[in-house]
Amino acid sequence: EDRQRLLPQFRTMLNQSLHDTGLFESNQHLTIESIEEEIRLAEKKLQRDSFKKSLLAGEPSKTMLDLDVLTGIEFEHFLVKIFEKMGYQCEVTKASGDFGADLLISKVGVRTVVQAKRYNDKVSPKAVQEAVAAIRQYDANDAMVVTTNYFTKGANELADNNNVVLVDRDKIEEWLKQYQI
Repeated sequence: EDRQRLLPQFRTMLNQSLHDTGLFESNQHLTIESIEEEIRLAEKKLQRDSFKKSLLAGEPSKTMLDLDVLTGIEFEHFLVKIFEKMGYQCEVTKASGDFGADLLISKVGVRTVVQAKRYNDKVSPKAVQEAVAAIRQYDANDAMVVTTNYFTKGANELADNNNVVLVDRDKIEEWLKQYQI
């Protein structure tokens, strides 16, 4: 609400500043839409930075909204923190060419591949297929797919048929409360 209220003032100040400095002529490609997008990106970066700072400081009470602003890699590192609180040993796989596993977690001799999906949309069966394929690649016992959203019906069916654990937004919210992340 504040951003919407202040946006016209920001536009006016920016246009005046561009005109006063003579930059307007050299920045004709600068549109209101591009300015608004830059503001949105800056807000998202501030939210992510604030979340990372509070996570590193060990401050409790994160919410799903905090997770919604993370990048995929940041979400993986958040999962490491929560799995470690659950007593797992964690390893992050390489960012690309990970063969369907973002994390490897182990507890009591059981090794599980974890596919992390920080998505705005529902997760499809493809993520489950990747996790199943990663079991053999990483010599694991189990597979899990974790998302900040929910799973499609097809993903749920495929997971049931392949004994893949699915962790959706609701379960992560439970974890946040239970483990005070």
